[in-house]
Amino acid sequence: MRNLIYILAMAVGVGAEAHAQTPDATRYTLVQVAGKALPTMIEKELRCQEDVTAGTLSLSQDGRWLLETVTREVCGDRTEEDSDRDHGTYTTEGQTLRFLDDDGRENHDGGLGGGNDDDLDDFKSGTMAADGSLTVKLADGTPLLFRKAS
Repeated sequence: MRNLIYILAMAVGVGAEAHAQTPDATRYTLVQVAGKALPTMIEKELRCQEDVTAGTLSLSQDGRWLLETVTREVCGDRTEEDSDRDHGTYTTEGQTLRFLDDDGRENHDGGLGGGNDDDLDDFKSGTMAADGSLTVKLADGTPLLFRKAS
């Protein structure tokens, strides 16, 4: 599954890279996953643990989003860093955002939530706060807190 996500991210990388360079995009830095500051665990299996160490969300004025994340997987004495890019579209109504995946479909909880295997790109909805922060809820209900990048 992880390799499939990587292959898909690479396949759309050219379009996503162009989106990241768009001057009309507002950028947000990921600061918390499920109330825990980064780095934080997003997956654990037997001897392996995967932590998200950084993330940036770009929201363009034309309704596209791009999430860039950096993860670190530790399996015993082996450590591997990886970066992913995921994108889709969003709509706004007041301070509320609704997210769709790159196929234009709504994300649904795959039953993997609970912090043991969160897919950080399964955006469902978001809420802008008065202080400029953005809380995005994943399909499984996990909240991601972003702060506006300076």
